[in-house]
Amino acid sequence: MDMELKKEMIAINETVMRDNTQVLVQNDIIVPDVKSDMAKILQIDAEAMVDETVVSDKRADIAGKINLNILYVPEGDTKPVCSINSSIPFSTQIENGRITVGSKCVVTADACHVEFSMLNSRKLSVKVVVELDTRCVRENSVELVCGIGGEGDVEVNRKEFEIYNLVCAENSKFSVKETLDFPAGKPSAVSVLKTDAKIAQKEVRIVTGKVVVKGMLDLCTLYVSTENQLEFMEHEIPFTEVIDAEGANENCICDAEFALCQTDFALRSDTDGDMRLLDVDLIIGVDLNLSQNTNMSAICDCFCADKKLICESKPFAVDILAGQGRAQEALRGSLSLPADAPELLNVYNLIAKPYISEIAMEEGRANVRGVVDCYVLYLTASPVLPVNTGKLQIEFDMPIDIPQLSDNMDCDATIDVANMSYNITMTGEIEVRVTVSLEAKAIKKSELSLITNAYVDEDAPLDLRHGIVIYFVQPGDTLWKIAKRYQVPMALIRDVNRLEDENRLMVGQRLLIPSVKRQEKMA
Repeated sequence: MDMELKKEMIAINETVMRDNTQVLVQNDIIVPDVKSDMAKILQIDAEAMVDETVVSDKRADIAGKINLNILYVPEGDTKPVCSINSSIPFSTQIENGRITVGSKCVVTADACHVEFSMLNSRKLSVKVVVELDTRCVRENSVELVCGIGGEGDVEVNRKEFEIYNLVCAENSKFSVKETLDFPAGKPSAVSVLKTDAKIAQKEVRIVTGKVVVKGMLDLCTLYVSTENQLEFMEHEIPFTEVIDAEGANENCICDAEFALCQTDFALRSDTDGDMRLLDVDLIIGVDLNLSQNTNMSAICDCFCADKKLICESKPFAVDILAGQGRAQEALRGSLSLPADAPELLNVYNLIAKPYISEIAMEEGRANVRGVVDCYVLYLTASPVLPVNTGKLQIEFDMPIDIPQLSDNMDCDATIDVANMSYNITMTGEIEVRVTVSLEAKAIKKSELSLITNAYVDEDAPLDLRHGIVIYFVQPGDTLWKIAKRYQVPMALIRDVNRLEDENRLMVGQRLLIPSVKRQEKMA
């Protein structure tokens, strides 16, 4: 008998590696010739980002940079504070035997620790610990049998299943340019020390083949005024960008990571000749990971009543998105300044970085624990230390409901800062309020055995049984297993025994297995 096999190629994504690595990056920073000598380092801000990931056999090469903003008290300068912007490149390799050419690697970077020391008035040493979170996904293209035809009656057991695949991974950068006016009541500037930007009110919308990202840039600019005083001003800049994403559709789930990759600014005069215009050029990086549950259908077993079929099958490990959940919680903490700290005048900026340390799973719920590191940059009344910093850690333990979650699943969680504010109390403490948003997904691991080929064994002897068999259902039996054992169509067994629900067989239940006419092989 000629077998007519209908085959279909399907793509099954497999997560081959999850890795969390720390890389120590160190370099010396030289003060530019146009800048004054350093008397004291006040603060160093570090932002890490990945520029390129190259995947080869058993290895991923990661390259990026750390952008630094250095505030310092100058020697012999009338300015109270000066600043330096610099960058340090870094590269590392992640080796894993399961990484193959063509694997998709998604890498996020975070500068989690900074150390520095002045070597002399023109040179300082900087050490930064960069934490890299890497996920590598390998796409397996598999040819499966989706239909069988030909002469004779072929019984098939079809499996309907879902697979959770990474549809698209895009790393995109775009520029936001704006000319900002100084707010009324703020003095003109002599120099700009730093511009801190927070990405807020983020929104992601998926359309066919594209992802639309929207948000708001909250800018806080620290500068030296014409009165030789430290001042700061705040602005909001909305942005919208359309990013091409092959395969994206409305059914996809999008994980988006935003990062400020570069900030360039230039001070210039307005029509009155006052330095009250600030040109900013910001580059925003967006890492997009679009995934989707896809419904599939393939044959997992087959037999023929009058021929001996040989089925070649293969096991597959697939991920299924079982469910997801969201939660939000407002956290509070207070930063007490040391007794010998200079008098607090005003808070310039607040930076909050959340970290997940543990995910404890139970039926229908995940408990996500971690900390939020809060960095407060404030202005003081001291001419020796006009800018100072403080650090506060706020712990969190957030429950998130995912009805489909069980303790044998994987749980992926991401946390982001939705809002933050501060208040200076009467006692001089800085009360910090941070609202964090948590998203979590329950990923179920499933093993499938699916047919990749089928053919007739012409030399195999046939069971030429005649007459009816009385069979008593055994533990683990299904109607399909019984039908295949006796090479009798399922429909015939179901009709003879008047089974209303073939999926509800009882152990010990008596079944009549009818005989079927089989054509004997000719000698």
